[in-house]
Amino acid sequence: MASEILIPIGSNGLTLTANLYTLTSDTAVESGMTLTEKTNAKGWYVATNSGSETGLHRLQILSGSDTVGSLWVYLTNSSPTEDVADDTVALRPSTLGRTLGVESDGVAHADVKEWLGAAPLALSSQQVQAVVPDTQKVDLHTIKTQTVTCAGGVTIPAATLASTTNITAGTITTATNVTNVNDKTGYRLSSAGLDSVVVEAGMNARQALSVVASASAGKLEGADSTTVTIYAANDPATERIEATVDANGNRSAVTLSLPA
Repeated sequence: MASEILIPIGSNGLTLTANLYTLTSDTAVESGMTLTEKTNAKGWYVATNSGSETGLHRLQILSGSDTVGSLWVYLTNSSPTEDVADDTVALRPSTLGRTLGVESDGVAHADVKEWLGAAPLALSSQQVQAVVPDTQKVDLHTIKTQTVTCAGGVTIPAATLASTTNITAGTITTATNVTNVNDKTGYRLSSAGLDSVVVEAGMNARQALSVVASASAGKLEGADSTTVTIYAANDPATERIEATVDANGNRSAVTLSLPA
């Protein structure tokens, strides 16, 4: 005669099965029994034993292929009598299908009502939390040897992540815009750089320096006349300055021959 086994699990909405064993054997006398949640009794489940076993037996509770509890049950092989499973402390139903959300502060949060079906009366809130040990937190020391996939699908291979104690400077092998150079050793200003500096309208810094050098150290002709000619500082054949002067040496007109 079939009998029903009434099992207090504590969490509702679970999908469970059970195997039944005698006390002296690991071979199930009933296997794959479906646990059905009892109507109007959330957290209590019923397993129907189709055999004729009586007396004390061991009941194995499974979620899928995982064993989640093992308890004793006394069978009477009578119907509609329901045999109540004893020693329910061996069962771990409240963790079935449940997860902990770990916040950025390293604290794991869980809803007691969700896990147990009702919040314990001793708690003013249904929320509990637990601190995750430092050894279980993920940081740069943990991921520097693993491949990391960033937002947008960009993947950084583990081999390219630098150690926090061994960072090797890279070498630029392609043309790159340099935005900040701290060491200026070996750098020099070219004539083209001087051409960009405007001294007067139509005269850049390189041309102005040529005129200054000519006036200071260039060959001079016509000093006793009204027309004075000064040549390039290092080129006595190239006129650089021609000035019209009076008897007192006052300039009334100046013509410059600037270098190109």
